[in-house]
Order: sequence, then C-alpha cells, then structure tokens
Amino acid sequence: MKRRMYLLVADGTRPATLDKALAIQEEAEQNFGPTPYVVALNKFDLTAEWEIPNDREAEIGGRARGAVVRTIAKTDEGVELAFDLLAKTMIAT
Repeated sequence: MKRRMYLLVADGTRPATLDKALAIQEEAEQNFGPTPYVVALNKFDLTAEWEIPNDREAEIGGRARGAVVRTIAKTDEGVELAFDLLAKTMIAT
C-alpha cells in the first residue's frame, strides 16, 4: 500500500489561495480517501496585510490530518516544522 501525504500552501495575505488549497484537499480526499496533510499559511511576516481570520485558521486546524503552520518562506521560518509535522502525521497513520 502506498502512503500518500501532502502539503498545502496558502498565502495569508490572499484568502482566495486558502480556498483553492482546501478545494484541492477535498478533491484529493475524494480520489485517495483520508490522507495526511499539513496546511502552511505563508507570508506570516506581513502581519499588516494578513487576511485569514484566527477563527478560520482554527477551524482548518481542527479538520486537518496534521496541522496548520504559519510560515515565512523568505526566512524559512516554520517551513521545517511543516515538513516535520507532515512526516510525524504520516508515521502515526
């Protein structure tokens, strides 16, 4: 049996990217069944422009088969954590 897992990345300054990422997640689940994933919310360094409400982030975290991680790709902040959590989630399932 192949193990599948994936990382969804959304731009915290553009909520439409999160909607698209979650649509991809739903499609993946329809095609492959429940699969571990982590959501990386990128550009957390741009807090003045951040447009994803905390309650939406918490809701996504509650349904993710892994976690939601705030990242700053420019400085690698949170990126390693996202991949570590994804690996741990995969091992646990």
